[in-house]
Amino acid sequence: MASRSPSSLIARTLERAWSSFALLMAVVGWSVGAGNYWRFSWRAANYGGGSFLLTYLVWLIIVGFPLAVAEYAIGKLGQGGPLHGPYNLAERHRRLAAFGGMWMAWADFMIMCYYWVVTGWIFYYMLHAIAGTFFAPDFDASAFWGSFGFTPASLGVGALMVFLSIVVTAFGIKGIGQVARFMFPLLFIFTVGLAIFTLTLPGAEKGLEFYMVPKPEALLDPATWMQSLSQVIWSIGIAWGFFICAGAWMRRNDDVTLISFGNVVNDSAVAWMAGTAIIPLIFAISATPYEDIKAAGTGLAFVVLPQLFRKMGAAGHAYAALFFIAFWFAAFTSLIT
Repeated sequence: MASRSPSSLIARTLERAWSSFALLMAVVGWSVGAGNYWRFSWRAANYGGGSFLLTYLVWLIIVGFPLAVAEYAIGKLGQGGPLHGPYNLAERHRRLAAFGGMWMAWADFMIMCYYWVVTGWIFYYMLHAIAGTFFAPDFDASAFWGSFGFTPASLGVGALMVFLSIVVTAFGIKGIGQVARFMFPLLFIFTVGLAIFTLTLPGAEKGLEFYMVPKPEALLDPATWMQSLSQVIWSIGIAWGFFICAGAWMRRNDDVTLISFGNVVNDSAVAWMAGTAIIPLIFAISATPYEDIKAAGTGLAFVVLPQLFRKMGAAGHAYAALFFIAFWFAAFTSLIT
């Protein structure tokens, strides 16, 4: 029997490595979403800063990572998605296992019913950030948000996001992987760059201390633990079924534990860096940082931050553009998965 040439073996090894990388980018793209930017930052700021980060890490180790490994394993061993993977593995109560998978699919559908609108919001703001709309003399962030956020126009932009996601997903997990392995590295680089720039601003050290240093009273508050647990489950994407689907696509030699580890580490790193970019920025630019960080969700991302970008001068335009590009990349890669 003819032996394989060294070049053939190298080519096959690189192909497997690239396929594994594409799979990792797809699952990380699923996990890293809009919540890594606005939800994580707001919760960290309002639930003890460093105390939230510490409890988040605890939950990540004892809940998030083990459950991610379990979901990947169900898909890989069961050779099926949320419906067929658990069904194929179950020795008893197979219908109950299948019902659990159906519930995951239904929950995903309900979440996507609003997530495509949110992705459209971010896309709209990304275009205006690039165009410099936030820096017009008469720009008012609250009025701008009010004129778009919950209007038919926002539904139209959201519909465009649905169309783009259909185009990508028509190519299956390979299409998702190709988009994710392009968007995620850029998202990561942009977020790191924004965090580094933020830390060079005068006054940012106060925000970094607020964000990173644990507060004993917050560690004793059950709300801190509950909010960080909720964020771990939501951010990673536990029990949504995508990890089961990804597991079904794994090759025999793909390491479930390694993929899971890469997944949770990358997701958490982006969330932490986004918080490093946002919270110290508020302390460096805002005259009322404590009031601004209490602005939840849409208020933080679409009202508070655009107002702060205006105060940054020429650097604010580039900062706003990169922030919303990274923000949209995160939202869109989650939408397509």
